[in-house]
Amino acid sequence: MNALYVIGFLMFALGTVLCAVGALIMVLRSMRTASGQVRGGGVILVGPVPIVFGTGRDAARWAVLAVLLTVAVMALMIVLPLMVSQP
Repeated sequence: MNALYVIGFLMFALGTVLCAVGALIMVLRSMRTASGQVRGGGVILVGPVPIVFGTGRDAARWAVLAVLLTVAVMALMIVLPLMVSQP
């Protein structure tokens, strides 16, 4: 089996586990703190463009973080194939 397939599968599995752990942590934290304040937000990826929405003070920070992460991932997607194809 090609090593890149194994690495890809492991990254996918790790991402799935991290999403599940993050959701569990959010549920447990919300059960522990019973405040009357509701905040929310989300990110929608349309192609390589992140659309960030939310309520609260932190929405702008999350928007900047989403854009920076998108640029970093796009740069990696361009650079990594060039590095792998070189002998």
